[in-house]
Amino acid sequence: MKYRRKSVEIEAFKYDGDLKGSDGEYYVPNWAVEAFENGVMYYGTLKFNNPPELFIDTLSGVRHINVGDYIICDARGELYSCNQAVFEETYEIVKWWKFGFKWLKGENKMGMYDNVQGEVKCINCGKEFIADDQIKWADCLLRYYTVGDEIPVPDGEYTYGSWVRPTMNSQCPHCGIWNNFKAIVKNGVLDKLETTGIFEQK
Repeated sequence: MKYRRKSVEIEAFKYDGDLKGSDGEYYVPNWAVEAFENGVMYYGTLKFNNPPELFIDTLSGVRHINVGDYIICDARGELYSCNQAVFEETYEIVKWWKFGFKWLKGENKMGMYDNVQGEVKCINCGKEFIADDQIKWADCLLRYYTVGDEIPVPDGEYTYGSWVRPTMNSQCPHCGIWNNFKAIVKNGVLDKLETTGIFEQK
């Protein structure tokens, strides 16, 4: 029978010779601080009169940590070490990306875009509502831009969503009519949204 290792996630940091900065504050993960303060990770010497070096107690015994090694905390909270070459060949950083207001984990295989959002007045019933639509004329990093936010585009009026969507539109919750709207950018800020007509759905 052949087997392969299941996908697992760990936490880790690369040991650079210290655990604290010049200000005396820890700059390693909280689990490492806890391990150090509980004596699971500690400084000792390999030989008499040698400078202190870092060690950790693991399930397989005491491990000496060299500068450049990675210290790993697995899903069970157990600590172990791994040299840099093996670690970087075996592990990769878990990526997070933003979808609307949510942060999701994993590789983002979706087309990238942003959203604009703000209050407008319905062309049909005259009532105000929050318009919201996707755009591809900003930085396309899945950001939500609301009126008053800085937005990295030239000043001007934007009426289209993307090169394949000639309008931006949103449905009025009061009367159900879809409204086209435009975004007005002044001094690098999303100044306001304004309705421009009724969206004709085909």
